[in-house]
Amino acid sequence: MDEFFKPWQRKIGSIALLMACTLTLIWLRSDVIRDEIDLCPSFYWPQLPWYGEIVSLQGSLGWHRYEVEPGLGGIGAEFPVTLHSYKVKHYFSCSPIIENTLVWQWKWGGFGYGASKTHLKGMSAHVWIIPFWSVIIPLTLIATFLLFPRPRELDQKKLTEPIANEGA
Repeated sequence: MDEFFKPWQRKIGSIALLMACTLTLIWLRSDVIRDEIDLCPSFYWPQLPWYGEIVSLQGSLGWHRYEVEPGLGGIGAEFPVTLHSYKVKHYFSCSPIIENTLVWQWKWGGFGYGASKTHLKGMSAHVWIIPFWSVIIPLTLIATFLLFPRPRELDQKKLTEPIANEGA
């Protein structure tokens, strides 16, 4: 088994395949559960007026960036990174006002960019989304090419043995 993982291509291919499988499971989960990772740099730098979220929801990965208008101070973060999970039905019944005012400026094939401005705490939001398939398919193809390389051409150095009754 150690011989299988000797070349670097197989190590990278195995990692790519593991990532693709993990993202596929998260993709399936995203239809029922909204997962988010909140990133608050204002925990370390209180003067920073923004925070972000990485969101998995209904077949898409998203980056949400929320900004506070200048002069209103920073965002009082309790932790630099927090994890949250919600049932999708529950989330949509009480989604934040700022996301209800979101205007999609560009949307195509599951990809999108939207922005909103609200007077709720003087915040604005920017949302970028990409569908899971756009990450999983390339990872699977990379894993396939690295784990199952094309057979090499026969070397010119290969010695051919004479046939037994040749020339008799």
